[in-house]
Amino acid sequence: MPADPAEPQVAPGPMGAALRSLALPGWGQWALGQSTKAAIIGVGALLTLCGCGLINLLAASDAWALAKKRARGEAIGPYETGRLADWLGDLFG
Repeated sequence: MPADPAEPQVAPGPMGAALRSLALPGWGQWALGQSTKAAIIGVGALLTLCGCGLINLLAASDAWALAKKRARGEAIGPYETGRLADWLGDLFG
C-alpha cells in the first residue's frame, strides 16, 4: 500500500542520518528533507571519488548536526549546514 502523501514522514535521528551519509554522501541530508543539498553532495562525492573518504565524513558530520537540531524541534533550512561544515568553510573559504 503506498504511503499517504499527507502523512508526515519521520526524519531519522542523528545516528541514522550520519550513518546514511557515511555510507552514501548526501543520503542523510536527503532523509532530512534537504534534497537539493543532497544532490550537490552526492555529485561532488562522485566527481571526486568520495574524496578519499573526506566527503563521507563531512556529510556524516553535517547530517548528525542537522538531525540533532531537528530532534530539538528546531527547523532546518534547505541549505543549512552543521557546525563542522561551517567551520571548514570559514577555514578554507
